Amino acid sequence: MYFSFLRTGVVCPASGRRMHTGSNTVHPVGAYRLAGGRTHSGVWKTPHAFIRTGGQSASDNMTIRKENTAEYLSNDILDEDFVNIFKSIYRLQFMFGTSRVDVRSRFVTPPTALQKCFTLLCAVLTLGSIYVVITVFFGMIADKSVTSLGISILLSIFTASSSNGIHVRFFNGRENSEFYVKMQKLDRLMKIDKCKAINSPLKLINDVSVFLILMVFVSLIGVACISQQFSALIFLGISLCVLTFMLELIACSSIVVYFFVRVQFVNSLIESYLKQVENDRKPIVLDSASTKSIRFLAETDNDFTTSETHIYLKEIFRSFRTFQGLYRFQV
Repeated sequence: MYFSFLRTGVVCPASGRRMHTGSNTVHPVGAYRLAGGRTHSGVWKTPHAFIRTGGQSASDNMTIRKENTAEYLSNDILDEDFVNIFKSIYRLQFMFGTSRVDVRSRFVTPPTALQKCFTLLCAVLTLGSIYVVITVFFGMIADKSVTSLGISILLSIFTASSSNGIHVRFFNGRENSEFYVKMQKLDRLMKIDKCKAINSPLKLINDVSVFLILMVFVSLIGVACISQQFSALIFLGISLCVLTFMLELIACSSIVVYFFVRVQFVNSLIESYLKQVENDRKPIVLDSASTKSIRFLAETDNDFTTSETHIYLKEIFRSFRTFQGLYRFQV
């Protein structure tokens, strides 16, 4: 192996000819020839891919790029347990055109153009429903002050709902998808991505909340149909506006609880290391099931001396700062 310190190229050790490499750096050059070493013009050539990689061929570079791409994609794939935490909220928001991301096959991506058009369609239908309510029902009210107040409330609800839908669908799409990937990577960093006991309580809370909201919504529709007051169904647009707000509130609250549980896990790591006196702690019977699971995980599968607690906290605060930036408009 020879080294040439020339600015414009490298020198072949066999013929002494200079070969241009297009670089100002030092390149290792071996006795590497193409098709017998010379071209039809008799000039020695060294492949640029060989020089740039220090001896790696183009096929080796292609293999490395494929491995890096596969590793990058595998890091962006969400675990099934993590997806199940927010699945019920996501599905309902997806139905009403207010989901922040598009989750398919455990990949999270920004909303598609078709989904954005669906959001605009929902806004137009809601506006039409409000217009019918104003012209039909409020026209029967003699008191104009009540009519003006009702119209102002309806328009305020529609403005807030449509602004929220446009914001979550048309802005920060890439940042929202990266935020969910960042939360998944946080669990993998803390080695709790395989622990179902930590995520199960949060999933249960989300599922129950969504179920109660749907029960109220379906019950109102059922009462209107049974009493044959089908004209009341035009209030569905207003109900959908309120429903989207409630779903956004549940989603925001669940993410806050997600970060709270991670901070609680780090605190349990520190507690298990310090080995506090039993009298200083509250009785274990008063602890919730999730708290017991977190403490058990911190005392068995994880250790404070081997865990990078400072990195855990730094990533938690960094992810929470991202959450604040994405949800500041709704809050």
